[in-house]
Amino acid sequence: MTGLDWTSLQDVVEYPVASAGDTFYLSGGASTVSLRGLRVTHGFVEGLGVAEAAGRRLSPGDFVPGSEPVALIGHSLWRDWFGADAAVAGRLIRLEPESRPGASETVQIVGVLAPGFFFGRDRTGVDLLVPQTSPVRVYMVRLREGVPQALAEHRLTEAARRAATSSLPAGWSGVQLESAHERWVGSVRPILRGVTVAASLVLIIVSANVAVLMLLRSMRRQREVAVRLALGSGWRHVARMLLAETSLICVAALGLGVALTALVLGALAPLVERQLGRQAPNDSGIAIDSAVLLIVGAVGVLVTVALSLAPLWSARRGLTNALQQDARVATEGRSMRRLRSGLIAFEIAGSVVLLVGCGLMIRSAVEMLGTDLGFNPHGLRASRIMLRARNYTHPAAYRQFHERFAARVQELTGASVVFSSWPPFVPPPSHLIEPDAGSASVTGGAIAVSAGYFSTFGIQMRQGREFTAHEASAEGPVAILSETLARRLWRDGNALGRRVRGIEQTQGGSTPGPWRTVIGIASDVRQEYDDRDQGDFYTPRTPDGRFGSFYIRSGRPAPFLYETFQGAAAEIDRDAVINRPREVAGDNHALAGTRFLTVLLTAFAAVTTLLAMLGIYGVTAYAVQQRQKEVAIRIALGASDHAVVRLFLREGILLLGVGTAAGLLGGALLFRVLRYELFGVGRFDAPTWLLACALLLSAGLIAVFWAARRASLANPVTALNTA
Repeated sequence: MTGLDWTSLQDVVEYPVASAGDTFYLSGGASTVSLRGLRVTHGFVEGLGVAEAAGRRLSPGDFVPGSEPVALIGHSLWRDWFGADAAVAGRLIRLEPESRPGASETVQIVGVLAPGFFFGRDRTGVDLLVPQTSPVRVYMVRLREGVPQALAEHRLTEAARRAATSSLPAGWSGVQLESAHERWVGSVRPILRGVTVAASLVLIIVSANVAVLMLLRSMRRQREVAVRLALGSGWRHVARMLLAETSLICVAALGLGVALTALVLGALAPLVERQLGRQAPNDSGIAIDSAVLLIVGAVGVLVTVALSLAPLWSARRGLTNALQQDARVATEGRSMRRLRSGLIAFEIAGSVVLLVGCGLMIRSAVEMLGTDLGFNPHGLRASRIMLRARNYTHPAAYRQFHERFAARVQELTGASVVFSSWPPFVPPPSHLIEPDAGSASVTGGAIAVSAGYFSTFGIQMRQGREFTAHEASAEGPVAILSETLARRLWRDGNALGRRVRGIEQTQGGSTPGPWRTVIGIASDVRQEYDDRDQGDFYTPRTPDGRFGSFYIRSGRPAPFLYETFQGAAAEIDRDAVINRPREVAGDNHALAGTRFLTVLLTAFAAVTTLLAMLGIYGVTAYAVQQRQKEVAIRIALGASDHAVVRLFLREGILLLGVGTAAGLLGGALLFRVLRYELFGVGRFDAPTWLLACALLLSAGLIAVFWAARRASLANPVTALNTA
């Protein structure tokens, strides 16, 4: 939409946002460097809130045609190229845009982008922002506050039809808006939702544990508070004393918690971003959120303060009884006992929920690791070549560079370099695959690859052979099909020697390719774990453009390979730019996300199980202390150690049973949250559920047994004398 009258849409659209990527070559140092740049509109700067760390941001006057060329430079470029010079604003640099070869211009730096600024899903950052002074297609808008999406779509559709700047495709239904936030976090929302549920459970369980400890502490102080009240202390004075003690505990705990959280987040933020497959859009990656900190702190303070005042409430209700009780044998009321047992049962339930979630994620990760992807990503490195258009006059020149580059790298490393038009773990573009005879046309993913691609990727050839170097360089009329695609085209799967062609579907119609003879059948490749299509159509091709993604399987270190790639490219074209090689296995974001959530849930489950054990042990030990006189009399009358242990085990088993039953119900709800991240695991995975229950019950029984065993070993005479 380049010709819309945006002034007529000002009541709906606050800023139209547009940008166009461009590559800029910066010279003046020891070598020429390639910069990733964006030509942006004023709406891009204001609508996306582009901030500057030094100098100024781009102003409206910078976007007027004929104005002096200016630029905002990226923080890393400012640090690496300009030495973090604080006076960089106002300096002039010489840039040559790739979009206009040979047309270099002097540009004034007006500011430095804030650290961490990036745009796009590849997370590579932006080196340069320059004003776009000519009309450009708008692809994003920031709506005004309170404007419904449906109204904005209607108004934009009407404006587009009135503008008639280009022919609208047949059947065009109008402008459809999609939330940028939804596009960015939509794929990781199930992971974030699972983390949120787990973290909330941990928070609640910790609060329950604190509540139990505070209840036990409060019961011990009932007589002390009663004595203070009897001696003339006012209710407010005692309350202030209890609150002062609690405040010290809360301040110390919150300070320690915030400090530990900051340290942990600082260490884990890069790992979290890598596992989620995207960068967090703020300066420090992942940081403490003030709202979350306020909520968590408020919950902790409220629980602690409320329960710290419990002795005062109990003493007010029964001052005489509290004074008559000996502090060592005081018993708690039935309501307090029920509350304490309920809190412990809740801890057990939460632990079961997290153990179930942990088990489900572990099973899912195991299923993923056991899934045959059809190729071996481990040890496979990927990189990218970018060539300057001014050095090449026709596609054959590009192809010649890539062939010479691959041959030189193989000579230096002993490993083959192969090219592909589409990366692994991403569904390839869909084409209609038509056979010359047989069944009807079917849909398949179209991928153009060079010679040696299948052997380098570890894709097995079921029948026939791979492409030769001559077929790849000449784009010969041959093709290789996946097993599934071959069976769909011909029921017997015997496709060798038969002819097929790919038909690309576009808005303007369909574009059929040449007829190709099938020379091989390759094993199926999963681009995604839930890929049920697996119908791939391979054609031979060596890159004939200025961009080319290549792959190499080598055990050499990444720095060595990077230097080798740069040296090999420089021998052919000094202006060629090579990206740093990366591990292809790292692009498997589905497995990475599952691993991340598995590790996180395992850590949460371990913490909550430990808290539940401590809570069960503490409550049992307290119950033993409350009944120490009874236990001593039982032992003195001849009760065995086992009988005393069984006395407390019965109560512990009842508590564990109630908590476990509630936890199983919670586990079913957690499955609904995690179901989008699970692979090959059903709702009722019996081994996982049974193992989670067995682990928690075993841990709980050990805690109860340990506390009861200590009581059974106590000397009854000593217990009776001190009771």
